[in-house]
Amino acid sequence: MGFPQPISRFCWSIYSRSGCGAVDEELGERLQELSLAVGVDLGADAGAALLRFLALLLAANLKLSLTAIRDPQEALVKHLADSLAGLDLVRGGGGAVVDVGSGGGLPGIPLAVCSPGREFVLVEASRKKVAYLQATVRELGLDNVRVWWRRVEAVGQGEGRERFGVAVVRAVTSLAVVYEYCLPLLAVGGRLVAWRGRQAEVEMEAARGVAEKLGGGPARLHPYSLAGAGERGLVVVEKVGPTPARFPRRVGVPERRPLA
Repeated sequence: MGFPQPISRFCWSIYSRSGCGAVDEELGERLQELSLAVGVDLGADAGAALLRFLALLLAANLKLSLTAIRDPQEALVKHLADSLAGLDLVRGGGGAVVDVGSGGGLPGIPLAVCSPGREFVLVEASRKKVAYLQATVRELGLDNVRVWWRRVEAVGQGEGRERFGVAVVRAVTSLAVVYEYCLPLLAVGGRLVAWRGRQAEVEMEAARGVAEKLGGGPARLHPYSLAGAGERGLVVVEKVGPTPARFPRRVGVPERRPLA
């Protein structure tokens, strides 16, 4: 998939460095403010790459259902700054990173932009979204990122089983299902980082005991706040033992019959 020229012109003229400088400078300054608020000091190159990514995301969204957010300022907060809120936790884990149900490339692509020496794999089941992700990775020159067109259950019983050091997931499904999707992908000693909303503590209670069935330790909550978007939380689970061979269950079963 390439980006059609009318969409590319829209994208670059409004958001990119080579387009409207005033808009780009304003967005760049705002992105730096938001990033500092979540503990990330962006360099100029990373900031420019993140704005280009945002441009590609919003442009492709005219054709694909990637995000309900269409306003660039809102997207800076709820997509870029939100993704960067987990950067320190991702950096604290070793090995390759897998982004489960990557969709529009969140949080995987912003994290990869800020971690150029780290291998990232974006797992996505939708063929159209995979084509968009592949095109975006090429446009951004992200040599450290690969895109897999797979169902995550198949990855967990195949080439991705206990292969990764960190799994990240944002706004996919309930925590019990997230645990079954992600923990089989992690090597022992690996780490799951799950982006959740205001009800993170309630969700953790509802999924109590599930992580332990899958080789995970107790869940820990790392609260954070986003300007204009309120309180949120990162749920972190360390992989302390191997996942039993029967997990994940076959495609579709974790969602239909969650473990909690």
